Amino acid sequence: MESDRMKTTIAKYQFQVSYVESESCYVATVAEFPYLSADGKTQARALAELQSVVEAAVETLEAEGRLPPEPVRDREYKGNITLRLLPETHRQVSACARNAGCSLNQFLTSLIEKNMTADRIEQAVKELERVAGAAAGNNRKRVGTGE
Repeated sequence: MESDRMKTTIAKYQFQVSYVESESCYVATVAEFPYLSADGKTQARALAELQSVVEAAVETLEAEGRLPPEPVRDREYKGNITLRLLPETHRQVSACARNAGCSLNQFLTSLIEKNMTADRIEQAVKELERVAGAAAGNNRKRVGTGE
């Protein structure tokens, strides 16, 4: 029964797999254990390796009588944060918000959301470029070998 609870908890964890060009492999990370990662030649391999490492980490924590981290998706967020800025940055961003005709809060929220979207788009484009480059390389090899 303990194992079922552990697997349910791990299934809720937030895993991410990214391709690392400099290492020529995929690297999997998990938000709940920021110090753990695993790599593999494929996304599936990197993820499977990390899931195995996370299972071992959770088992170790439980054996020590400690609780594993709560899944990020189960955490409650109030929706407010405290942000410290340099006074000049505060002045500049306040002016930008006034020029945009909105509150400082609305302006900063908009910037954060736009940046998050841009990051996701940039990651997707890089992955598409990498896959397209690999596919083009495979096609060149076939043409050169007569396959």
